[in-house]
Amino acid sequence: MQGRDRLVPGHTAKRSIDLQSLEVFVMVCETGNMTSAGKILGMTQSAVSQVIKNLEDQLGVILFDRKLRPVAITAAGTKLSLHAHQLLQDADHMIGSVRNLGTTIIPHFRLGIVTTVAGSIGPKLVSNIYGKATELSVFSAAAPVLQKALVRRNADIIITTEDIDNLDTFESHRLLQEPYLLVMSSKCAEHYGGCSLQELAQSLPLIRYSALTSAGKQIERHLRRIQLDPLSSLKMDTAEAIVGMVLNDLGWTITTPLALLRSLVHAEDLHIVPFPAPSFSRTLTLVSRRGELLALPKEIAACCQMLLRQDVIPKLEERISGITEKMLIGPI
Repeated sequence: MQGRDRLVPGHTAKRSIDLQSLEVFVMVCETGNMTSAGKILGMTQSAVSQVIKNLEDQLGVILFDRKLRPVAITAAGTKLSLHAHQLLQDADHMIGSVRNLGTTIIPHFRLGIVTTVAGSIGPKLVSNIYGKATELSVFSAAAPVLQKALVRRNADIIITTEDIDNLDTFESHRLLQEPYLLVMSSKCAEHYGGCSLQELAQSLPLIRYSALTSAGKQIERHLRRIQLDPLSSLKMDTAEAIVGMVLNDLGWTITTPLALLRSLVHAEDLHIVPFPAPSFSRTLTLVSRRGELLALPKEIAACCQMLLRQDVIPKLEERISGITEKMLIGPI
């Protein structure tokens, strides 16, 4: 019974043969001489001889008849030569395809975009990167959902507003930094537009993002930092819902230019100003797993920056003059 647990001689030897040894073997086959093979490979004759001897010991066969000059390949050597050529070709193809991953079509690419910007740059971004993958999957979600998708390998690249930890595992490219704004309806501004932040917080309900969103968490941290405790508040999950509440004169809110983009049709009915000092901002970032997609994340980040600069910023500036002056595009 114990004999069943013992390794069969030679059974695992073939798995330990490395590609460099096969390359040496093939060169000896082609030159018929270990000295000549060594000169081409930058090795000494004795080093080449040792590699061949190790291969023979691992396989338990004789690969060359050394009595003949030039050395003659044996039947076992001929068989190995056929497999070695194929293995080396496959290895070259594998290495080349991986190295060129950033500039060639990849089989399946999954891109997640935070809901705030999916509608603004999503369609044109997809159009620009469509040829990068045989199969392209694009989805939008809240920032926390995107981060989980990336960590769990359900996404290859995400565009998010939430900070990503573990920089050894992930690489990030800053796309845009945008300031937080104070927003209320034009009607409310007639009564509260001149109030200080403290007076406003005690007079009118704050309509805020829920704590489940990255914006909600960041705003909550800032309010604690400046020791601002609004008298009452309503919590919503989306920018559109929040702006709808504001337009109905139910309170004021704290949001960003990108979050307001879809609601700019109502810009004339909104009173929009920079958040009073100390101001704060959030960053839109492209994140991917480090080293897996080579140049592709940087290429997509550059495309996003171009779309933000050419399409999004002009639309914001057209409706809300001067509001984009503190929006920074590109790396810090």
